[in-house]
Amino acid sequence: VKFGNDKLNCVFGIKQKRIINMSDNYKNFVKPNERITASELMEMSFPEPRWAVPGILPEGVSILGGKPKKHKSFFGLNAGLVITSGKLLFGKIQVEKGPVIYLALEDSLRRVQERLDVMLQGEEAPEQLYICNAIDGDGDANLRQLEEEIKKIPNLRLVVIDTLAK
Repeated sequence: VKFGNDKLNCVFGIKQKRIINMSDNYKNFVKPNERITASELMEMSFPEPRWAVPGILPEGVSILGGKPKKHKSFFGLNAGLVITSGKLLFGKIQVEKGPVIYLALEDSLRRVQERLDVMLQGEEAPEQLYICNAIDGDGDANLRQLEEEIKKIPNLRLVVIDTLAK
């Protein structure tokens, strides 16, 4: 399954033990019901990962999980703001500037606006933070719709899906 554009690919499966590109990071996946030996693994080389947030959030697929009300949504939205502005995260982590899609699937636009107002502290809202709070259709249709949105935005740095499931 390939999902996304050149900058955001989710690719699952590996053919003939070849390395597959995933967001400029090379990830190895073994086909279901296949395996490699530890010796084969140790012979492979991997480039250093690229980071959406250095040392915290690598490019590719990551899941931030935790108990309710532990500020995961605030972290995702704040990371999006920082990446779109190229500022420091937590006042000390420099990120590469670029566009971000933030899917607030449990929140109204009013609630996202209130959070942004607190986070922006009077600064202008970034043009490259794209916010959506609804996706129509079933699971496959949702993925196709998200893929189309991703293709429209060159050099996309991050997609935050808040929340993955209710």
